[in-house]
Amino acid sequence: MATMNKDQEPLVCRICRLDIAPDEIISHVITPCQEQSRQLGFTCQCHRECHKFCEDLISCQPSLDCILVTSYKHPITPDEKHRRDQWLESKVVDGLSRYYGQRNLHLSNELWSIIASDLLHCYATTSFLTAWRGVEKYEVNLNDNVWCTFVTFEGRRYLSSLSNSPSNGSQLLGPLGETEDVCYAVNYLGITEVRPLTSPPPPRTAVPGIWWRRVRGGGIAIVESDGIKLRRIHTPRMPSSTWSVLPLNAPRFEHFNRIPTRKRIPDRMACLVFNDPSITAYSILRDHGIRAIHAHTAQDDDLSFYKPWQRGSWIYVPLEKGEVVRELWQRYSGTPSRHGLLMVTNMQRTFVAGTCSSASHPGSMRWTLVEIFESTQRVYLEARDNHIIGVLGFESPCPDPITRDFTELEPPPNPFHPSLLDYFSTKHNLENLREIIPCQKGDTISGILLGYLDGHQECAGEVRLDSLCEALQPDEDGRWSLVFKTGGNLFPLVSTVQSGHRAAGDEWELVMSMACRGTLFWVWSEQACFIIYEGQNNRWR
Repeated sequence: MATMNKDQEPLVCRICRLDIAPDEIISHVITPCQEQSRQLGFTCQCHRECHKFCEDLISCQPSLDCILVTSYKHPITPDEKHRRDQWLESKVVDGLSRYYGQRNLHLSNELWSIIASDLLHCYATTSFLTAWRGVEKYEVNLNDNVWCTFVTFEGRRYLSSLSNSPSNGSQLLGPLGETEDVCYAVNYLGITEVRPLTSPPPPRTAVPGIWWRRVRGGGIAIVESDGIKLRRIHTPRMPSSTWSVLPLNAPRFEHFNRIPTRKRIPDRMACLVFNDPSITAYSILRDHGIRAIHAHTAQDDDLSFYKPWQRGSWIYVPLEKGEVVRELWQRYSGTPSRHGLLMVTNMQRTFVAGTCSSASHPGSMRWTLVEIFESTQRVYLEARDNHIIGVLGFESPCPDPITRDFTELEPPPNPFHPSLLDYFSTKHNLENLREIIPCQKGDTISGILLGYLDGHQECAGEVRLDSLCEALQPDEDGRWSLVFKTGGNLFPLVSTVQSGHRAAGDEWELVMSMACRGTLFWVWSEQACFIIYEGQNNRWR
């Protein structure tokens, strides 16, 4: 039986790839495989009906190779998932209405849609099983004429074969030059396009859900099919990465872990454009390492990028008008939680997406310059589902080796031990403060966005744009307050932010009196914070 917490994503059937309803009875299938005389296998959950169709149609198949047809090579985008759901429903509704219309049973499309909702997984499974011809792996000579055929699967066009011989309906890809490389586009289910690298070149902007891979020309390529569409084309013993935007030249990789045995060719690299004129801020997700970086633009009000991430802390980097990143510094470590990125802007502001150092981590704040930006530039980030970013990629030459410790950014002595949790710190001059915008996370305030009279902003604590409260201003004397509901916690999180000063309401409440002057230090994690201002702090008793 499928059970899940309310905050969990729904289970997905590994065969039809539709959601499994809560409390629905499901099948768990163990797929065996043989490797070095050891019995191995993986378990997948699926609708009982989908599993039954597999048994009926391919009962002689010892393993469920057919699952490869619908397995995700890359994540499916929300828009594509919606399109697929709509396509399946339209096919089932159309089939039902035509079949029963010939028998003089006519219903509205709304009623057919209700009936179709119980048949979608059956249609999705049987439609690909009847077309499935078994997995294949074969060779193609890229020095010879190359012919390709296509197939339509679930409303999308995919490459179905490559061959050195023409067949009915095939299209000529080459002849290719002896040294000409090939590139192909792939989405979550298979290869959608293949072309010589230079005619025409692949697009220079990322398309959500589409990834590009380069194949070395002038030899034999291995082609892998899932039985309906092609999944992979590669050159033997030539590992390569998949890119959201294919680099023009061989990229320079910067690994966060510098141990030679841990340096590897990343499987998938996403592109982030730094310093585009439309960028107004960056958001960086930290959870025992860096997991995501997002660029905010003036035209983009879609904040759904927060949704997939249930854990971690977001570090918000607001930019002034005309402010761009000039230097990117990287902190190396064998421990992912110590990885860090540091940005220095053309206005000499410094933003840190890294944990605090401590006496137990000497030298842990040592940073290495990895990129100097002259203009708008692409940076590639390792894209591993639900994993930390372990590699950065650059198209430019490596800058001169420079290291710094940036000790001026370190917080004052504090009680936190960074080996236990990820702790971050920021430092703020409160002169000319105009407004405070709290960020609500559950029952507490995770951080505040500070707005100044000259228009620039600074971020103390965790700030998410989808969780901002109404802005408030200090009173006419420039006073405001941070209020803490201790609940017995030694270092409580902020519960409210108020204009003006006030006394604590009871013994379980603590109030810090703030003003538009002096220096604020904010040290924080997901579970606690330590705030220092003008001789005050939020340590309870």
